[in-house]
Amino acid sequence: MKKCRYVYNSKVYLAGKYTFETLTLNLRDDASGEVQRLVGQQVQKQFDFVEQASARSGIDYKFTSKIEVLDGGNGGLEGGAQVLETSNMYGCFLTNVDYGDANYGTNEPMQVALTIRFDNMVQWGAGEQSIGIGIGANVGRTAADGPGTGGSTTGSSSNQG
Repeated sequence: MKKCRYVYNSKVYLAGKYTFETLTLNLRDDASGEVQRLVGQQVQKQFDFVEQASARSGIDYKFTSKIEVLDGGNGGLEGGAQVLETSNMYGCFLTNVDYGDANYGTNEPMQVALTIRFDNMVQWGAGEQSIGIGIGANVGRTAADGPGTGGSTTGSSSNQG
């Protein structure tokens, strides 16, 4: 979301409150039905359909999710699949669950589509592990940083006259 401020002879755009869109995650259920069971448990945490009661606070039902984007390599071979990007989402909850057709007449795996709303996300590129670096790195914004310094100094300058 951006806001426009009118100044003397032009416009200046400022960033407003940032919101994340929902995430759609498609899962394949296994023969034991473990995926459906876990999804059902999460839905029940969010709203108890038997008692017709919802959770008292977000801490009772929100969860953290980690998604890794892989390079498509085969994990069974030497080297295996490599992680290209990692995203940790915080404050997640399900807004929609679609169990698909559940057609036992075909050999297709059962697909469960989840729509997830989340509060915040931190991303890392390949090989980055800590919060201080990567795609979601902190940017120095204090007055001591000065404009364009990025929070650190690497050299000095002097005036010689």
